Amino acid sequence: MNLGTRKVRAYGDADRFVVADNGGIYTRLRVAVSGNSVYIATATVLFRNGDAVTYQIDALIEQGTVSGAVDLPGGGRAIVHVDMLYRRRRNGKGVAVVTLQGLTA
Repeated sequence: MNLGTRKVRAYGDADRFVVADNGGIYTRLRVAVSGNSVYIATATVLFRNGDAVTYQIDALIEQGTVSGAVDLPGGGRAIVHVDMLYRRRRNGKGVAVVTLQGLTA
């Protein structure tokens, strides 16, 4: 399920993906990237129960691809928001579009 889409215009950017409270329980997260490649430094996930976890992603996701999935702790969690720190590739190809996807068991 798509949890949100953001445009990455800068060589250093941070965005919050606010996840709708639709009763969704997610076991993994991944991102789909289009338009330009994106380097993702970190992703911090805030869960409905107030717990938070920060993932050190440190990976370049090429345009037109989907990242590998990150497992969420606890076997299935409701998400409030995900904060990402990332930047687009410095290649002159313009804006990158990042779509956060939540996966269920």
